[in-house]
Amino acid sequence: MRTNLTQFTVSFSDLSWESVDVSGRPHVDGSNATATDATFAPIYPKAWHVDRYLRQYFQKFIPADIISFNTRVKYAERVHQDGRIYWKVKSFDCSNHHVEAERTFDYMIVTSGFLERPREIDCKIHNVVPSQRQIRILHSSQFRTLSDLSINGEPLKGGKVLVVGGSHSGGDIAASIAFQMSTGRYSPLSQGAQPLEIVHVMPQPMYAIPPFIPASEETRGFIPLDFLLYRAVTRPPGPISFSFGRMTPERAEGMRNLILSLLNGSKPDSTSLETEKQEDREMVPPYAIVNESYVEFVRSGAIVPKIGRLLKLATQQAITSPRNDLDFLCATVANFSDAIQIEDVAAVVYATGYTASAALSFLPDEVKTHLGFDAAYPRLPLLLESDFLTRTAAISDLAFIGFSNGPYWGVMEMQARVTARRWAFDMELGADERRKQDSANIISCMHDFRRAMANEKSAVPQNLFGDYVGLMEQASRELDLERNDLSWGEREGPICPSRYTDAGTDQKEAQKTMASLQQVMEKALHQGLFVARAAFRALQGNWKTQCLGRQDPQSPALLNQNLTVMASFHPRIPTDPDFDFEYLYIEKCMSVADAGDPGAVSRSLVYRYSEALDKMGVWSVKDDDGNMTAGNLDYLVDFDLADGKPPTKKTWSAIGRNTDGVDTVSSTYTFHFSGAALHKFSIETKIGNTDAGPVLEFVR
Repeated sequence: MRTNLTQFTVSFSDLSWESVDVSGRPHVDGSNATATDATFAPIYPKAWHVDRYLRQYFQKFIPADIISFNTRVKYAERVHQDGRIYWKVKSFDCSNHHVEAERTFDYMIVTSGFLERPREIDCKIHNVVPSQRQIRILHSSQFRTLSDLSINGEPLKGGKVLVVGGSHSGGDIAASIAFQMSTGRYSPLSQGAQPLEIVHVMPQPMYAIPPFIPASEETRGFIPLDFLLYRAVTRPPGPISFSFGRMTPERAEGMRNLILSLLNGSKPDSTSLETEKQEDREMVPPYAIVNESYVEFVRSGAIVPKIGRLLKLATQQAITSPRNDLDFLCATVANFSDAIQIEDVAAVVYATGYTASAALSFLPDEVKTHLGFDAAYPRLPLLLESDFLTRTAAISDLAFIGFSNGPYWGVMEMQARVTARRWAFDMELGADERRKQDSANIISCMHDFRRAMANEKSAVPQNLFGDYVGLMEQASRELDLERNDLSWGEREGPICPSRYTDAGTDQKEAQKTMASLQQVMEKALHQGLFVARAAFRALQGNWKTQCLGRQDPQSPALLNQNLTVMASFHPRIPTDPDFDFEYLYIEKCMSVADAGDPGAVSRSLVYRYSEALDKMGVWSVKDDDGNMTAGNLDYLVDFDLADGKPPTKKTWSAIGRNTDGVDTVSSTYTFHFSGAALHKFSIETKIGNTDAGPVLEFVR
């Protein structure tokens, strides 16, 4: 699993990712990418990279005796005694519940977040006895591998996998299941897997944006998504402040247009994840996720999205041979005024969020009342209107850090600074009247959100207080932090935690992060960094292929103009640890004239991509295991990264060369992008010194 934001956003100001030892990974800009030098995390770190980062941060900044591990808070009481207010906290050792401890504190910070316990699936379940259940129903947090989808841990033999939930975890789980099924079917390391249909039910339209998108209409490069989203240059002139509010139809349409332009440019694409009907547009706002492969799994039919809410699960009559007498469920889904039935459900994975009740169980009811706690609103369980969503004015000695959906690392760092400033120096931020007005506006918005959650869901944004740029800028200004922009102006480039430093920040670490960020941005805009990654991602799925151009008697049979080739790039777990992404490429030929048996002509290849080298390559396959195992390297693909070439901004060229005997075979790729989508590409093959060769054109 990877983060869906870059390492520049997923970090704190005083520890650069470049200072974290993650052996085997290169610098994000590709420099010094050798086996001995590869000690830097990729630009989208994996979970184990984040674990390494946090461990090193802990070792650098936090004394060993500060944290009590294996300890759970049982009760925290706010005590008024002899004119003093303090917190009496009772805890117990999780490894030995008989050992309890009680301590007193002047202040208390809650950092547990509200993603404490999975929220149960919200639908009626008929005729399904849990002790006799043959169908696995599990929360997304319980899924790791395909064996988790069955009661006995064996691969499912038939039926459909139902995924419920329309935000990040729902999309990620659906894509993860599809990816594992693709690996199980197309990898030599697996036993084979049935290509089960994945039905993804979501309450609102959802768009999956790839992690790398075109920088702009004026430049040819690709940049990470948060480089575009978290820019200050798009804000109106004047001081940038934290903004929030309900989702209006105008905002929803603006978001939808932005998302579609990122996905498809100016070219409409009915097979992208615009699953909504025209009448649905006016009723619900769009949701967006960041995912490498979801869109292409939808395009290929591996994932079937359905807009609606799951109403009921009921047992379905046993299906006899050839499905091995499996019992299935039938799901009833409401789509506004319609109801649809989804039959043959063999497993249910629900990604319906979490409840905060367990995370706050140690607080007395009186305190929770002051906090505005209401378990009926899991996305907004508390009303924390003061000091950038850290506290309520009624209880000044209690603070919450990261207690919101989408708790960005930079936001949590700002919240910690605000809390420390207020408690250590008894200092309030900002002018008194403005501070009161800000709090009044936020509490009013929170009540409005709760009303909308109950009665007007179309007014509820995906991220309730998601103005990352506004919060970071306003908090920095009110804390009087120093800016660390290096060669950029204040509004140039993306916002990240290392752009704001205080007296306690390790300035060298912050400057190291900013220097790396600016270098990566420069290379992305002008030297083609991430183009190979964007092109490799976009290859996934099915293509219709036909040979154009001049024929050569020595050309492979697949280049026969009488054949139409159906080509597919199937993602799978890399079979070589030196590579990060991999496809099994399969060509199947269909006769468009009298070309003989179309099944007699086929070919397989292995495509791989290395983040260390920022290169993709092509391998032949061995013919002794079903044409799945990579054999010899045919060629690495080198992109033409010269700024200004080729003549059109949405087109990239690349070439791979392979010496076959005495002749050099060159394969010239031309990729035609529209937004982040690849709608067409071609491969021209030339042998030796020939002026031109046959061209395979691939179209969706």
